Amino acid sequence: MKVIASQVGVPESVSDTFPVNVVTDYLAASSQAWKDAPVQGRTGLGTPEFVNNDSEKITLVGDAAAMMRTLREGMGLSVPHSSSAESAQSE
Repeated sequence: MKVIASQVGVPESVSDTFPVNVVTDYLAASSQAWKDAPVQGRTGLGTPEFVNNDSEKITLVGDAAAMMRTLREGMGLSVPHSSSAESAQSE
């Protein structure tokens, strides 16, 4: 925290008041809450892990374009139609 604070312009006199490992407890609690969250479709933890509306895991596979389509579909967003060139490449 002290390094980040100094990089964004927080005076050293202020960052010197930060306790050592100030974020350790927060990170531990947040990590545990994420692990314990009831997420549909989750069988384990992964990186990256995308969850829609705090409830449904979106599994990503394939190339970047396929992943983007999957993300958009999983979030209920419109999915652009692929061009004929993209279709020919995937065959």
